[in-house]
Amino acid sequence: MSNSKDDQKKKRDEEKSVKNKNSISAKRSPTRVLPERDLDKTQELSSPDFKIDREKSTRNAIILSGYSSRRVRYRSECPYIKDHWMCLRALSRRPTPRFTLLYSHPNGSDLSDHLIGVPSLIDIARFYRCEVYSYDYSGYGISGGIASEKNVYADIRAVYEYITQEKRIDPKRVVLLGFSIGSAATIELLRHEKDRKPAGVILQAPPTSILRVIGTMIGRRDHLEKRTCCMDRFVTIDKIHEIEIPILIIHGKEDHTVPIEHGELLCQRAVHKVTPEWVPEASHDNIENCRVVWRRIRKFVRQELKLK
Repeated sequence: MSNSKDDQKKKRDEEKSVKNKNSISAKRSPTRVLPERDLDKTQELSSPDFKIDREKSTRNAIILSGYSSRRVRYRSECPYIKDHWMCLRALSRRPTPRFTLLYSHPNGSDLSDHLIGVPSLIDIARFYRCEVYSYDYSGYGISGGIASEKNVYADIRAVYEYITQEKRIDPKRVVLLGFSIGSAATIELLRHEKDRKPAGVILQAPPTSILRVIGTMIGRRDHLEKRTCCMDRFVTIDKIHEIEIPILIIHGKEDHTVPIEHGELLCQRAVHKVTPEWVPEASHDNIENCRVVWRRIRKFVRQELKLK
């Protein structure tokens, strides 16, 4: 008799616990379950397209929100996805800007940092009297997708195609600026844009490659000019000699994240380089705040690229 009462009590307790679990799960916001991905077999479209579906104008900028199509191979046989993607256009005070700047941000930030930071993209647009396009890499900020080297290259390709084809801006009036890891994306883009070359390119604190940066952090100095490892990523040192437009390299002498030896080696390998700017007492984090950097870029655009 006691056993039957115990069984009934146990059964009531189980029903009560199931009911509580259901009520808790009902209160939670629904989550989207993604199919299992085989990241090793991820592939992107050779020419990704960027479709604008929302455009919000502010006083100094236009925020572009859209979707960039990429091909991703899933085990669940879902061949295509569309990643939500964020792009920004900072406006110049002039009715006709002097040129268009495509800015690729460093690894440790996203678009929001350069929208409200000091200096901001709006400050850049005002000082150089240009319009500035920038974007979040896939998996950064509020952009969807997966953060990967291939997706970074696909992202900058999509923005450049949007600028030159959709907006019909003359590539000869476009200047590319890559900061830190953004310089690797910029160089990769230029390797494939032989028919639509921009006017020039600015590399700010550029790393030679990821493994070389890590080697420098652990105290190695003799590895920079050695043969590139097959596992290395964002390898700019093996590509920069292919660039056929003027290259300005800017690096801080007190940069301990990406030491100045990286910028010096890239400057040696570049064929169409102009006089570089080695900034004293500038680190990786404050080089954008140095007055000499702003003046050197303005001189590069006005005198060496002849964009007035």
